[in-house]
Amino acid sequence: MAPGVAPAPAARAASTGNFSAQAKRKQSTFVGGKLVIEEPKKAKSVSQKNREKRLQAFLDKTVVQVVLGADLLLTLFMPDFWIISDPHENADNVMNVILTLGFVLFIFEIGFTYMAKPKEYNPRTFFFWMDIIGTASILIDITWFDFGLGGNAKDATTLRAARVAKLGARSSRLAKFAKMVKFYFSNETAVENDSDSAKRISNKLSQLLASRVAALVIFLIVVTPFLQTAVIDFSYDSFAMTTYQLLQTSVAADMTSAEWTDYVDEFYTFYDAKTGGTETVDMPLSLTIKGLTEAQCPDDDASNNFESEWVSSTSSCEFDFGHDHALETTGHYWVREANQEIFSYKGTIDITYDRTQGMRDEAGYSVVLITLVIMLLVGFSVSFNSSLNQLVVEPLSRIMNKLRTTAASVLDSVKSLQTDEDEDDDEGMNEADVLEIMVDKLARIVKNVMSSNMQNMIEQNRDMIDENTEQFLNQYSDTTKKDADIKKTATIRDESINVSTIDLPVAKDMICSFDFDTLALTHDQLVPCAMYMFENMHLLTEFNIDPIVFKTWIGKIRIRYKLDPQYHNWWHGVDVLHTTFRLLACAQAEAYLSKLEIFSTMVAACAHDVGHPGINNAFLVKSKNELALKYNDKSPLENMHCATLYEVVSEQDADIFGTLTDEQWHDCRKQIVECILNTDMVNHFGNVGKLQNFYEVSGEEVSNFVSAIATGAADVAVPEVFTDQVDGPKNRLLLQETFLHAADLSNPIKPLAIYQKWVSRVTEEFFAQGEQERSVGFPVSAMMDRSSTN
Repeated sequence: MAPGVAPAPAARAASTGNFSAQAKRKQSTFVGGKLVIEEPKKAKSVSQKNREKRLQAFLDKTVVQVVLGADLLLTLFMPDFWIISDPHENADNVMNVILTLGFVLFIFEIGFTYMAKPKEYNPRTFFFWMDIIGTASILIDITWFDFGLGGNAKDATTLRAARVAKLGARSSRLAKFAKMVKFYFSNETAVENDSDSAKRISNKLSQLLASRVAALVIFLIVVTPFLQTAVIDFSYDSFAMTTYQLLQTSVAADMTSAEWTDYVDEFYTFYDAKTGGTETVDMPLSLTIKGLTEAQCPDDDASNNFESEWVSSTSSCEFDFGHDHALETTGHYWVREANQEIFSYKGTIDITYDRTQGMRDEAGYSVVLITLVIMLLVGFSVSFNSSLNQLVVEPLSRIMNKLRTTAASVLDSVKSLQTDEDEDDDEGMNEADVLEIMVDKLARIVKNVMSSNMQNMIEQNRDMIDENTEQFLNQYSDTTKKDADIKKTATIRDESINVSTIDLPVAKDMICSFDFDTLALTHDQLVPCAMYMFENMHLLTEFNIDPIVFKTWIGKIRIRYKLDPQYHNWWHGVDVLHTTFRLLACAQAEAYLSKLEIFSTMVAACAHDVGHPGINNAFLVKSKNELALKYNDKSPLENMHCATLYEVVSEQDADIFGTLTDEQWHDCRKQIVECILNTDMVNHFGNVGKLQNFYEVSGEEVSNFVSAIATGAADVAVPEVFTDQVDGPKNRLLLQETFLHAADLSNPIKPLAIYQKWVSRVTEEFFAQGEQERSVGFPVSAMMDRSSTN
């Protein structure tokens, strides 16, 4: 309600309509004793929202989800089933085309989902990157591309890396499956037709848990190979090494073709005997031995397990086992080129072997693993949603229903922050968000109440307070609380005012602005300015105060302000009166404060520092000054100001309260005393906490009301926070105290040239007290040492 606070909507009923314009500016709120400035959320255009809704509706269609689900299952299982079925390699193009189409389909899905849900699905989210990785991993299974992930190396580290790459690629697609499971088994469809928005929390938790479970699955699948010992067949290495060593001896030179036939036959029989058992065996297809003579190379004989041939160009003997083995292990007379591996040893021994059986076994295990993970994901999703509904959704629904009944005003206050467009937007607040905001609001209120003493407030604002400032503020540390239970009987009125400006030393427009500089005028010139402010509020007429009596009162108050203090003098008194006058006007105070309350606030402002000696309460208490002793160390200066004011009005020619009724007189005195005593800085942080609570509970409602009055709205109901018979007087007094206290500390908001004048004066007064403290042997207070203060 003070200048600088963004105007709120005209009335509660119209709040959502006007909030759109307000949202374009920065918003502020109190959080833990700090004023936090938030950047407003950038509003979406209507066309963008419509596009997002159309895209989301398209993606949510059953046929689209079925197609995407089928595509996902194909890309998950097809590469493994293709290996198991072992078709001719010429048919690989069929699988490649299908996987390529699946890859393109997922690319479009990622693009459409990003455009439909840019907030929930973007590069900062888990599923976005899992979809990117999962889609890209499809390229690994397309045989047109060779990524070297066959996993055929004779090195355990390389083999593990190959396994991790392939399993990680599949697991990324499983993350996509986890997202689809969430779609099919969540309560999202029910929410559309169910007013109980607590189920939305279930959906959010489901999505969160789905991402966590998917991440855990990926982690386990990727890490598992590193926890296993890589099983590698070194039998070919052993045979090749043995054969090579044999060739280096004279024994090999003496061996006949028959002996080489038996030698190679034993080699083949070793593997053939293991085929079809529990072991996975890579069967030899051919064997080439260099270093034999043509006579030692066996002749091709149908009785042998192989076909042999002498190759004179390389001086080697080749043994071929392929055709019979292919028929036995694959069911056809070919071995896919991709399934063949060649092992060479020192350029002498070359062994070509068939990995079909091993690849089939590996593909079968992969199918089992993926199926098991899918079963776990589906089972977890169903079980989790059932438990979540029982343990969270139903109790939360009851809580929300209770809140709707018992806290309707708070709900309306929070929901008024939402625009009409937001209500149609999936990203707008639902009741779960409202619950979160309400709980946060209550937590801040409790924290404000518990943090009303200065030390707690200093700790909360530690990053903004240096050591000197902390020492200065600690002088005013006090936890005493006051109950401002003031009775209210006046009526709120609004009138047209005509005020004479004949005696004003400046234009009235200057007085009605924050550019008014009291330091530019003499003490005598400030008297008509002060009178004008009261007359502008129509206070003299309202209470039938004689202008001569009022002028006499102002003159005597002026005289009671001391001349010695550089800061706390008549110029400061009128400056605070003027700022209070402006704050009351800007905050439309006449709409919710009575004339008596406004009169009391203005009188308190004019006399709030009358008789100030230029030293603070801490010095008075330390020096055992008679004021401190008189008022028992409790706000001695402020008590003296109140006493001085009533000494002046006790004189008949300056009794501005003489026309008040007894009830008005006592109400006015209570308000004036409370407002002046409240200017003691020991009350500052406690009052900040009270004001924060007022803002949290009623800020939006009051802001709407003030904005409506400012725009000329008629017949606007005064908020109940001001009219309630119990709390209304307390809330109005809180604002009276706030207006005066804010005006007392308002120099920093004035134009820079005026502010600089006041800074010079207040520091000079501080330094004067510091010199007094040094002269009597007291430690110099923070900010009062001329030699060290900036």
